[in-house]
Amino acid sequence: MSCRGTVRLARGELDEAIHDLTEAIRLKPDYAIAYSYRGIVWNHKLDFDKALTDFDEAIRLEPKNGIAFTGRGHAWSQKKDHDQAIQDFTKAIELNQTDGMAHQHRGNSWLSKKEFDKALSDLDRATQIDGPDARTCQLSGQVYMGKKNYPQAIKNFSEAIRLAPTNGQAMAWRGYAWWRSKEYDRALVDLEEAIRIDPTNIFGLYYRGMIRAKKRDYTGALEDFDEAYRISPTYAAAMSRKAYLLATCPDATIRDAHAAFELAKRSCELTSWKKGLQLSSLAAAHAALGQFEDAIQWQTKALEDPDYLQDDDEKALAPKRLAAYEKKQAWVEE
Repeated sequence: MSCRGTVRLARGELDEAIHDLTEAIRLKPDYAIAYSYRGIVWNHKLDFDKALTDFDEAIRLEPKNGIAFTGRGHAWSQKKDHDQAIQDFTKAIELNQTDGMAHQHRGNSWLSKKEFDKALSDLDRATQIDGPDARTCQLSGQVYMGKKNYPQAIKNFSEAIRLAPTNGQAMAWRGYAWWRSKEYDRALVDLEEAIRIDPTNIFGLYYRGMIRAKKRDYTGALEDFDEAYRISPTYAAAMSRKAYLLATCPDATIRDAHAAFELAKRSCELTSWKKGLQLSSLAAAHAALGQFEDAIQWQTKALEDPDYLQDDDEKALAPKRLAAYEKKQAWVEE
């Protein structure tokens, strides 16, 4: 039953794999490997709590079960507990120094913590062990994006695309890198392709919307932001960007201060009133409504978010917006 379950897992027959592995455990309750593979199936089904339960039992039965430590680390990372994930991946690596997947996953967790040098070290080691891999190349590109080394990021994303030509995420990331390099036409080509590969690619839709706004295709930009948060109703960044465009668009026929306020408020609620991007959009909406004291309050609070100021464009523009609000002037994009 266990062997058949792993075969079904490899085929993507997840429910059937669960059935077979559960039967294997019923027949042999101390069968650690069956718990490990059932945990992997739960990870694939995005049921991370059940995955953790199975991996815990696998490790209890077999304390040196590297597969279970890697799988449990992945479950923790998906639950955004990156410290716990790193602890498990580190244990997996201690048990098997040539576990390239554990190195790749730990690199991803270091990336999430913005520990970029540690991330690169693990991702390089994963490549040494397993050879070039599209996922590893993409993650390395994301690390270089964090380090603001956009040319190197583009090289990594290009290699990921070469290894997996239908990798829409790598294509979208390369588009983002071109965006950051102010190569807007190149960015648009990649983002269009990413969306063609996967029309539900919200990252691609978001940045295509940004480029369309930059190119004064305001209707197209609004459509992209709308589609992004239709697909992912909690996508606060897309909401706030639409709100900002409605509040500050150079085309007066597009502006709608009341709609901007409602969207910006919702985006702030989704991010617990802590994210500078969303707070800045709320400030712009208040200013468009003539509520300048509120605009000053929220733009000032936006400037307290260090992540917000990592964006070079926002860092440059945010103080200018605040100065405009202090002069009782609404902000209109050039």
